[in-house]
Amino acid sequence: MREFIITNLIINISKLVIMKTFTKIGLVAALVCSAAVVNAGQPTYAPPVPDYPAEDVTPIFCDVYGEAYELSDPKWGAVSRWDYSSTADGSTGALAFYGMDKKGPTEEGDPEGTYYEWSAIQFAPNVDTKSYTYLHVDVYCDEETDFRIGFQTFYVPSTGAQLECYFPAIERESMEPGKWYSIDIPLTELKYTQAENEPTLNWEGAAAALLRIGNGPELFDYAGEIYATNIYLFNGEPKCLEGKIIEPETGISIVNNNYGFKAFATENTLSCRADESIKAIQVYNVTGQVVKSVATESATASIDIADLTSGIYVVAAEFANGQKSSLKIKK
Repeated sequence: MREFIITNLIINISKLVIMKTFTKIGLVAALVCSAAVVNAGQPTYAPPVPDYPAEDVTPIFCDVYGEAYELSDPKWGAVSRWDYSSTADGSTGALAFYGMDKKGPTEEGDPEGTYYEWSAIQFAPNVDTKSYTYLHVDVYCDEETDFRIGFQTFYVPSTGAQLECYFPAIERESMEPGKWYSIDIPLTELKYTQAENEPTLNWEGAAAALLRIGNGPELFDYAGEIYATNIYLFNGEPKCLEGKIIEPETGISIVNNNYGFKAFATENTLSCRADESIKAIQVYNVTGQVVKSVATESATASIDIADLTSGIYVVAAEFANGQKSSLKIKK
């Protein structure tokens, strides 16, 4: 009897050890799997604030310059779709492109379907590209991606045919994941080649009917979600011809708008208020320089900004408990 009890005890202990071992293995596997499956999400910080003079810009999608065109989804062809989104702090509107990594529709000679995807945005009215020399766009993705952007017109003045033209693709790994990437592209680089034995067609300055993200004769590797904002045509000296990574810290970190912080600017005065006592307020220009700094121990503050030029500024408040809040204003 004693030997039976001891034997059962040993067996039960062995089972317990084995169960614990498998449980531990299962937990580790679950953690590994959950860590591997990470979906792209909203940008975690704000993109750069454009500072080109408004008279040199025509906006396609840009909060700073206002929306010049009505944008719509033509609902044809592409599997991927776009929608309005924002940065995680809600400071800036963005266009979110979903399903860029999905298979496209099957076609004759391609029964499997292709993996490169695209999305189209239709303009109303058409965008006149003749008067401008550059396109600017800010792009964000949470994983490595290729990126290709272009225009489409329903007719070409010289031929009457439809034409799609794209800028050179930004190759995978050239954009750092989890960062905003600013790009200025000359409109002279807007070209199209259907096949190697066909001539390269240049964009003829026609009025663009659609903006195209993705697509092309080659196979590209896209992230499942891509965010784009500050899409505009401009004249002037380009600042991001080779593309530029925008770091989260450029003079100030844009954070959530805590404690009901609000700021209102007139020509001469910046009025601030919050639900909590404010310790200090700082005003930054678009390059990240502090142009105003005021200490206070009140829930309201008034700052003289008569000497500041017209433009976009970031107003940051530090509260007595050490928390911060910031937002953009336009003087």
